[in-house]
Amino acid sequence: MILILVPKITNRLRFTFNFIFRDILNTDIKLTVDTNEFLDSAEPKFSYGPHAIGSELFFQSRNILFETGITDQNITVFEHGEQGGTFNGSPLMTAVGCAVMETMLTPGFLPAVADTGKYLSERLSALVQEFGLSHERGLGLLRALDLGAAGAAALVAYARDNLQKHPGWENTGLLLNAPKPDALRFMPALNVTRPEIDQMIEGTRLAIQAVL
Repeated sequence: MILILVPKITNRLRFTFNFIFRDILNTDIKLTVDTNEFLDSAEPKFSYGPHAIGSELFFQSRNILFETGITDQNITVFEHGEQGGTFNGSPLMTAVGCAVMETMLTPGFLPAVADTGKYLSERLSALVQEFGLSHERGLGLLRALDLGAAGAAALVAYARDNLQKHPGWENTGLLLNAPKPDALRFMPALNVTRPEIDQMIEGTRLAIQAVL
């Protein structure tokens, strides 16, 4: 069962969520407006509303599901500045979306993601302490390592091209992301394992040791 926190429950919202989760995904749900019930629950859960209440899995709402009656609707798919794509809404991408949701809603999956995110944070914090870097930051498995000085591009290049010089890294590189001159971004898959994080951290450590 999945607990879903919403600002209010309407017939339109109840029908839509029942159709998606019960009819398509074969998954039971419970809608609630009680924030305390949501926070205290150990069930798989997410919130759907205008804003998140914390660090939970959150989907921003549109007003249409909370309205009643029939009114004219603006049917503009994208507003200026929003990113579009040529594959949105196709049967293939819809099937992919359903498969992703089924995986994410598997009992124990999201708590495991949270635990892995904490582990990644701990390993990055250890790098901060070892090399005297600025700090690590982020939420869950989307994290950044602030170096305290420029050099991120050189780290990306070394991890990609030169790690294979180190024992145990033969014919192997590591793809890092440098969104800023002084920061590395880490965004592994939700199903990343601790051994994979350990390997990523070790590769990052070797690059920092060589470049900074």
